[in-house]
Amino acid sequence: MRNFLKYPNIKLREQKKPCNIQGPSFTWAKNISFMLADNIIKIKAPRHAPNNSYHEQFRALAKDNNFECRPMSESRMPSQNWLEFFSLARQWAFYGPWFIGHVTDLNVASVIITRNPENIDPNKTLVSMFHPRVFENELCDYLTDCYGHKYDKSEADWIAPINWQPVTGLSIFAARFDIAPFHMPNTREHCLALPLTDNHILLFSFSLSESVKATNIQNGKCDFSDVTEERFHIDEAPVLELMENIIQSISITLSPENQQAYDKVKAENPDLEMAVCDTIMPLKWPVS
Repeated sequence: MRNFLKYPNIKLREQKKPCNIQGPSFTWAKNISFMLADNIIKIKAPRHAPNNSYHEQFRALAKDNNFECRPMSESRMPSQNWLEFFSLARQWAFYGPWFIGHVTDLNVASVIITRNPENIDPNKTLVSMFHPRVFENELCDYLTDCYGHKYDKSEADWIAPINWQPVTGLSIFAARFDIAPFHMPNTREHCLALPLTDNHILLFSFSLSESVKATNIQNGKCDFSDVTEERFHIDEAPVLELMENIIQSISITLSPENQQAYDKVKAENPDLEMAVCDTIMPLKWPVS
């Protein structure tokens, strides 16, 4: 639990050396449940606690069960190959001791993504997202369309998916991975992705506001180096602990229709392990 006396949200002095931080406690997290395409999604998270009121929270309502995905901005996705629907957004601020004030944030957003039907090749055979190889390929295509075009002096701004990790604790297969700053320092994202329907992927994205750069990149893994002045370094452990607790709380119950679609893929591919690959290497970016 945050010690409000030692870690207030008031800033009266500058940070002069690395410090510990405190923010919301998962002990007080509440259950959040929403229905999307008749699937039940559950997650536990503390109440929305940003540093200021400009950051609004959002969550899907009952009327959003039959959601409609919409185009992204052309700056985010020049290809316009994908549509999206946001189903959750929250932010939590973390504070330094003795009136250092606000030092960092953890953001979470969940978004549903699907192919833009206007840009699908009519000759392409559509296969279910509940097939692990299809899921992996479509997810990588989405990442390329979102990040692969961003570069400076022929070097990609981002590297992804990196630190790929299969998730086995859910009722269906899923994967965790990072989207990491490569060429220039930036914030990093940690993602959990899973199939939602034959045509949709549900993506939870956790954004950490510290400015870092991917280092020691090898065999699909990387570390993160804090590029700020040493005096501004913080102990990220409370941020990462909150993120991990939220991720471990996520569950999904497929609707009868979507469970049938999942079982159909399983029945048609009896030798297929219904799991993502142990390793997926980062994609080759930038793309023209």
